[in-house]
Amino acid sequence: MKEELTQVFKDRVLKSAQEHIVEIDNITILNDVFSLKMGMNRDEIENILSSTMLKIDDELYALELSSEIEGINKLYFWIGREIGLYSVFAMNEKIECDGFALNLKKQFYGYERILEVGYGRFTRKESQLKDLSKSYNSWLLSLEKGEILMETAFNKESGATLKNDLKQILIGASKDEGEMPSIVIVYKFSNAK
Repeated sequence: MKEELTQVFKDRVLKSAQEHIVEIDNITILNDVFSLKMGMNRDEIENILSSTMLKIDDELYALELSSEIEGINKLYFWIGREIGLYSVFAMNEKIECDGFALNLKKQFYGYERILEVGYGRFTRKESQLKDLSKSYNSWLLSLEKGEILMETAFNKESGATLKNDLKQILIGASKDEGEMPSIVIVYKFSNAK
């Protein structure tokens, strides 16, 4: 019986350690812009991500991830013919939430903390509803109408320590009419237009 309990304990410790490693790997991936570098071409990006991108426009490409990374399920890439990769948008789309958008806010602040680990200081712009007691459930509607704003910037002005040729990282929350809310993390490299 004692040996069985010891084995169960070992299995649980191993499982917990593996889950923790996955979490740390996800944080590293977000902080290292999915292992991409400024100036890469389409072939190099597809090779690193082991996936084929869909061309949307002259310089815009998209990739739906087969498995989410901290809720990120889609990536958009801006790749110039001469300058290569200059911007990456990481999207967490279709976040289920109530009118106060608690899940959206949890995800948003979670990304803020993850990126703070990698880059340090940030500035946040967050509008508040004037009378929360009367409009608790209208926060999401106000975001959709553009009446309130929720974004965080990591850049030189905020005191962030950016690396890997990054010029700025911006986290933003958005909601289009008839759509579920989303969070976008915008990585701009120094060669961004």
